[in-house]
Amino acid sequence: MIYDLNTSSFDESLYDLVIIGSGPAGLSLAYKLMRNGIKVAVMEGGGENYSSETLDPYKGQTIGDKYFDLQYARQRFFGGTSNHWGGWCRPLDAHDFEYKEHQKLASWPIKRLDLEPYLHESSQILEINTEYEDELLNNEFGIKKISFNFSPPVRFGQKYKNIFMGGGNLDLFFNSNLVNFTKSGSNINTATFKSFSGNSLQVKSKAFVLATGGIENSRLMLALNQKNNYRLFNRDMPIGKYWMEHPHFTIGESVIPSRWKNRFLALTESKQKELGVLNCGIRFEGNIGKTGLKQMIKDIACYAPETGKKLFEMMGKKLVCGATIKAAWEQAPIENNKITLSQTEKDIFGIPRPILHYKKTDFDKNTVYKTIKQIASYGNLLSYGKIKVFNYVSSLGAYPEDDTLAGFHHMGGTRMSDSNQDGVVDSNLKVHGTNNLFIAGSSVFPSGGHANPTLTITQLSLRLGDYIKDFLK
Repeated sequence: MIYDLNTSSFDESLYDLVIIGSGPAGLSLAYKLMRNGIKVAVMEGGGENYSSETLDPYKGQTIGDKYFDLQYARQRFFGGTSNHWGGWCRPLDAHDFEYKEHQKLASWPIKRLDLEPYLHESSQILEINTEYEDELLNNEFGIKKISFNFSPPVRFGQKYKNIFMGGGNLDLFFNSNLVNFTKSGSNINTATFKSFSGNSLQVKSKAFVLATGGIENSRLMLALNQKNNYRLFNRDMPIGKYWMEHPHFTIGESVIPSRWKNRFLALTESKQKELGVLNCGIRFEGNIGKTGLKQMIKDIACYAPETGKKLFEMMGKKLVCGATIKAAWEQAPIENNKITLSQTEKDIFGIPRPILHYKKTDFDKNTVYKTIKQIASYGNLLSYGKIKVFNYVSSLGAYPEDDTLAGFHHMGGTRMSDSNQDGVVDSNLKVHGTNNLFIAGSSVFPSGGHANPTLTITQLSLRLGDYIKDFLK
């Protein structure tokens, strides 16, 4: 059934599982469990559709590098951030999960093999192919071609509304904003929700899942722990810390073979390890016109006449084109990139507003620079001409502020770890020190690779569903 806390008041309710958040993480989990006789409530802080009122609690402040307005970097209505998702899908690479000597925290306590059983089901949910046309191009240079699949994109609220219409064991509550937990021993007993109209609802459950997004999961844990005099969670856990994004920037221009147009390239695991970098995806967008291409070839001909002559011949045969080069890459998880709470600003429910501390490091710059430098060396081997890398990439200068900036990919903050010293949840997504509170979504990522996170979020939620089924027996 579907209820609206704005317009109705309710007595205390009892469920087997309460999922807080109706984005890809929460609804994938709900869909998984609805067929298993588990009584589930999904609590959405907004309504069925967008409204400025329900988005207001997402206001916040950013300190550091230029970033998006936090209020608009997320969506707060049924379906969550899938409502502005672009649909790009790719699994994380196997080595994204592995221990890295040059960046020790950029690893997971699970393997990609632990998620692969959920690739097919996740792909069905996202309405994508399960196959990816990756290809090793040159082992010596460590260059591989990579691919993405594209969801329509699926808007989770639209796709799954009907599963709540038939009653049964699955309920959905709109305008239900988490304002408190109660706890006895290691168990969360109840969650309290308030609406914008002032109604409240207390829900008891055998287990709870926090699935409110890569900023809000941290914000709510920090705020509710503070509200309860730090008795909910271990105060020393790095809640909110090691927050990450995928920087997205235009990094250069090049003459490329026509068949490379809109091609994605990356480095192999061994080459990343050799260069001491993290994962980075490079895209050649063949969209520079003939005039621009001719000028690029003239520039090359000034210092490499034979190469220039060859390229002009290829241009006449339409075998080359001019391309802008774009990159999306993995940030190193560092403690100073984090979510904290405002000391002065609160939302309508009395929850302190978030402050995002976000700054790209010299290590992050080296990841993209060394990656494109390696790809340029490979291009030179094939006589494709020179890649022109913009000055800011090869130096420690400032990033342009009029570029894409990032991917709206909020990762980390409640990272997965075997220990509560450098993580918030264990390998089964259970909060360290609790028996029945779990976290879903990209906030649990210990590292982000360069792939868009939605597919991995869905795989993790389905895996969590299997664990919760056994947990509730």
